[in-house]
Amino acid sequence: DAVPALVSKVTTGLAEEDATVSLVLPNRLALRHGFGSPKPFLVLEGVALRDVRPYIGADQAWLRSVLLRAIKEYRGVAREPREARPALYAVPELPMPMEQETEEQQFDSE
Repeated sequence: DAVPALVSKVTTGLAEEDATVSLVLPNRLALRHGFGSPKPFLVLEGVALRDVRPYIGADQAWLRSVLLRAIKEYRGVAREPREARPALYAVPELPMPMEQETEEQQFDSE
């Protein structure tokens, strides 16, 4: 049976038939309903490239997006949006000029 998966790594060897891939396979129950396994995907390493073929299912875009989100959440890299950082070439703010004496203070001191 064919199972959709994301290719996460490709390793080439001396000969073309030595090429292997690492695959991330989804646990569809865990991805769709949030149960079945604490880890919503399985990683297989060292799979011969000749045993892999393209997946052309209609749910390819959905599967890719939820699988990538699940990987990020599982690995703890899903973060809140960060505050914008200033550009490296931004001009720093200049300090405020010292308050100038008001006209009244100038007249009082004369």
